[in-house]
Amino acid sequence: MFSWLKRLKRSADKSPEFVYEDPPPLSAEKQRELDAANALFRAAWNDDVSRVDVLLDSGVPVDAIGESGEAALQAAIENCAFTTMRRLLERGASADRYPNRDGNSPLSHALEMAIYSTVDRQEIVDAIKSLCSHGAQPGRFDGKLNRSAVEYAAELAAHDQTREIGRALLVVFDQYRLPTSRE
Repeated sequence: MFSWLKRLKRSADKSPEFVYEDPPPLSAEKQRELDAANALFRAAWNDDVSRVDVLLDSGVPVDAIGESGEAALQAAIENCAFTTMRRLLERGASADRYPNRDGNSPLSHALEMAIYSTVDRQEIVDAIKSLCSHGAQPGRFDGKLNRSAVEYAAELAAHDQTREIGRALLVVFDQYRLPTSRE
């Protein structure tokens, strides 16, 4: 999965020493799958909808996990490539898939973009609406946020600097009438 691995090795005098080793080689089939997943990830990151379509049409699974530990949907969200994000959702990407290795679900990733990105916030709200309409569950507890997306939006709405985006998100989440994780 990674070009190198770190492993702890004990020397003869019992002092720890970190050693970098190459992982065992992948089979040719696994390497092709990884290369295809990486290509889909890069196309999504670059907001290249036509390349995404070509890769998906050639049989690359829409939720394939690349070397980064993320699927293409995560890449699109992280880079605010919302046209590609919507295409991936239309093509069957899981809006409610398990978190990536950093703990981000697609929805928690989009919520972070709502706060920290310079992209127009309405675009992000629309993207979050798309995620919810494709099965993201804002009422479910999210380990990365340490609360549900609904609870996070309520907290945003309570602060002056994030009140507008928090209220907009609460309106989106209310449309799906989903309970919070503590109800």
